[in-house]
Amino acid sequence: MAQLQQNLDSSNYLITRIDIARVLEQEPLLTANGFGHADTYHESFYKRRTFHDSKAEYIQHFHASQEILRNSIDECQRCCMYLQHLKKLKSVRYNLGSYGLKHSVERYHRKLNQFNDAYVSNGALICAAIHMGFSIMRKDHLSPNAWIFASVQSDIIVWERLLEEQKSFRNFTQQRLFEKVKKNIGL
Repeated sequence: MAQLQQNLDSSNYLITRIDIARVLEQEPLLTANGFGHADTYHESFYKRRTFHDSKAEYIQHFHASQEILRNSIDECQRCCMYLQHLKKLKSVRYNLGSYGLKHSVERYHRKLNQFNDAYVSNGALICAAIHMGFSIMRKDHLSPNAWIFASVQSDIIVWERLLEEQKSFRNFTQQRLFEKVKKNIGL
């Protein structure tokens, strides 16, 4: 059964509502859906880009989505459980996007089968990554998604790639590596 591995020399893998509030102070545009938009744009921007009828409607939705993230302690915790298996990078790498990793977190937790609901939001993943000390960068000023600077050589990424290969190949040739990384990530 996978558990959070609390290392003395690493970031705190447990997350609280206070930690989520700190992240929201650091990233005031972060919502449950990912990054939102500032309220400085013209009315027409919100109609074209946000699927809302007005700036006021968007701002109301934005605050509601932030409140959802503020209370998403379980989702953020599931993200931390996954992210503990990623190796942090300081340099810019455009390989791991928050939305793709969000789905990876859900697949990982479905395999663990510890929770009734494996769902995590894009914003919960970004929030947990910031909390755990990962460098992140918003993909662009219109995107809700972020780049997470982590190694694609991390055991959990290798596990997921091998899991896909296992489905594809009749004779899965990398069984030993698959079993090793599976054990390393607590499965």
